[in-house]
Amino acid sequence: KILETYNGVFLADVVGLGKTFITALLLQQLQGRTLVICPPVLKDYWKDSLFDFGIRSFEVESLGKLEHIIKKGLERYDYIVVDEAHRFRNENTQSYANLLDICRGKKVILVTATPLNNTVDDIFAQLKLFQAPKNSTIPGIPNLEKYFSNFRTRLAKLEKTDPEYKKLIKAISDDIRNSILRYVMVRRTRTDVMTYFKQDMKMQGLTFPNLDNPQKIVYKYEGELETIFNNTIKKLQEFTYARYTPLLYYIGNKALSEFEMQQQRNVGGFMKGILVKRLESSFHAFRQSVDRFITSYEKFITMYKNGTVYISKKVDVYDLIESDNIERLEEFVEEEKAHKYDSQDFKKEFIDKLEFDLAILKEVKKLWQTVNSDPKLETFIKELKSKPALKSNKLVIFTESKETGDYIYEALQEEFKGKVMFYSSTGGRHTDSKLTSNHTVSRDIITSNFDPKHKEKRDDLKILIATDVLAEGINLHRSNVLINYDLPWNPTRVLQRAGRVNRLGSNFPNVHIFNFFPTSHSDEHLGLEVNITNKIQMFHDILGEDA
Repeated sequence: KILETYNGVFLADVVGLGKTFITALLLQQLQGRTLVICPPVLKDYWKDSLFDFGIRSFEVESLGKLEHIIKKGLERYDYIVVDEAHRFRNENTQSYANLLDICRGKKVILVTATPLNNTVDDIFAQLKLFQAPKNSTIPGIPNLEKYFSNFRTRLAKLEKTDPEYKKLIKAISDDIRNSILRYVMVRRTRTDVMTYFKQDMKMQGLTFPNLDNPQKIVYKYEGELETIFNNTIKKLQEFTYARYTPLLYYIGNKALSEFEMQQQRNVGGFMKGILVKRLESSFHAFRQSVDRFITSYEKFITMYKNGTVYISKKVDVYDLIESDNIERLEEFVEEEKAHKYDSQDFKKEFIDKLEFDLAILKEVKKLWQTVNSDPKLETFIKELKSKPALKSNKLVIFTESKETGDYIYEALQEEFKGKVMFYSSTGGRHTDSKLTSNHTVSRDIITSNFDPKHKEKRDDLKILIATDVLAEGINLHRSNVLINYDLPWNPTRVLQRAGRVNRLGSNFPNVHIFNFFPTSHSDEHLGLEVNITNKIQMFHDILGEDA
């Protein structure tokens, strides 16, 4: 009904309830050709699932191939299914513009347990894929643009720490739920399933595991290490990131549009976040980033002094955050030699700031040269051997950084020889398999060890380390322990990661989640806990969430 009436529907059942199957059941009711757009790692899963449900006239494409889809022509599709649709929540990106083209004039099914990631604008951006922003068919709200911009204005007047901010979020959340989402969204939580499908669950012997309160694994910075850490944070606060925002210093004749200035500020803010975030992930990842930043600055200064500067205008940080490959992102900022500028067309202070930053980076590098301990990893290995929940079960460990993952993998290999696997955007690492970059082989090893539905269950692995490329759409619930080695940029990832092990049909009565936190100072600088808690609270208020 919703799809017919409003040309689109959000299928937003919470993580772990099988949105793919619900989509398949919906497609059984429809006449016409369907295009499914999903993350590359889920293509086979979609093909198999739709096929199992007897759907035949469909195609599945990866969300990285939008331009290719447009080139091939769109006339033949009647329905567009967008899986993990929250990836397209930012309308200032090329991929969003492409998706908008693909959805124009079609009926659109947006599949996502987490339609809201950071702000209410996330929902607005996704609504526009099937509703005209100034001419909507949602009862009582002809102008969606006006409706959302009013919230933006009201929120902008308050500080996030102000208690009034939380109250306003609550009020806005109620409004969005009652005025918009109740018309266009289907969202069921576990509580709904347990209330309305009690008999069904009993007949099939299905249960949901209980989610224990998350536990903290606390590691300490002490003595000299604490001093080094504090000095590092101090220095990073002075860092100007001029290398990543060159056009803000430009005074030549190619004037920048407001959009371009904003993109420069985005990249700057993001690069600023990277270093602190890497420090929280692992010292190893942090050192790697500092080294790359130094090389990057040296090259840029040389280029500047030779009279010409090449600057990219095209870096789309949002697409890259979604991948685990920060090192790739750093190279990307490097390589994109798009536009050529004359060095004398920049303010005099530009080169001073570049030199200043480089000096800071070198001091930071020097600070860390003497550090050879790693309290986070040491604490972790100790806990793995002593905590009952960690000792007896299969474990799933998530990290945001491929480098951190590699580093933990090496360390745990020594302790648990042959029982550990690491999976990231470049493939898998495991002692037995030479075929490390082969995704299909790696995924088969993972599912045969962690997915209860796999045809031949194996028990070679005790520990799976993964980056967030594995946080979506895969069953890992032969494990009931999830460890966040670091906390994601994007708060809804926390829910998605947990959803890998907290699924219907788990054989465990309880699911355990462990999060790492540094004691002493880093969280003050990262503001991680407060920030993530605030966003998740807003998520609960608008959408309702049961975990």
